[in-house]
Amino acid sequence: MVGEARLEETAGGLAPASEGWFVVNVRDGRWMTNETLGDAFVLEGDDVSFAQLGFTIGVLQPGQSGGRYHRESAQEDFLVLAGECLLLIEEEERPLKAWDFVHCPPGTNHSFVGTGDGPCVIFMTGARVENKETVYPRSELAIRHGEDLGRTSLGLALLLYDSPVSGNCYKVRLLLAHLGLPYERRAMDVVDRSNRREVLGDLNPALRVPTLVLDDGRPLGESGAILWYLGEGTRFVPEDRYARAQVLQWMFFE
Repeated sequence: MVGEARLEETAGGLAPASEGWFVVNVRDGRWMTNETLGDAFVLEGDDVSFAQLGFTIGVLQPGQSGGRYHRESAQEDFLVLAGECLLLIEEEERPLKAWDFVHCPPGTNHSFVGTGDGPCVIFMTGARVENKETVYPRSELAIRHGEDLGRTSLGLALLLYDSPVSGNCYKVRLLLAHLGLPYERRAMDVVDRSNRREVLGDLNPALRVPTLVLDDGRPLGESGAILWYLGEGTRFVPEDRYARAQVLQWMFFE
């Protein structure tokens, strides 16, 4: 018999804190908000994962992109619930409206940009597979639609240890995507932690994700420190004092 999960209040709303079935109203659940990336309803808790499928609900205002143009080694599917957006897929454009469904087999390059005169709500789901890979290719189409390549020219070779269900790891992946930085991703199991010491022991004494290994081999833990390191010197760390504080506000979000 499957028991009911325990929901806990976080800064962004309710999130599961234990395994099991649960019911939560989207309005009350945990949301992540960013001026550039849009809003995202995150169904899973930092330490509670869905083993087979991942889900989120994205809300994009006109001009916002929920993530960089990319492809994954697992299937992804999307359903537009309200509003309008532009699908960038394999260097082609497709305007979408409410109830349009998008199927992306493994290896399909894609991203979304909000259009119209109001918010666009997209239900997003993706398969969970072992050793899942995500690639961010250079795309002239995406660049034309404002997806800045950021510091790609630096050629940084980064290695990210993360979890697909951690909100803090998600923030790091979002910034890496919007900076266009190439990186290798190694997903860690948040349930079975038996190999944490073997994998992360020499990199992060806390044995936590995210952990980022720089191109020169130096490790960096804690999502806030990673975000600040990556964002410094880019448009994501503004000069204005208040705007910088707003960036820190988003970084400290749990």
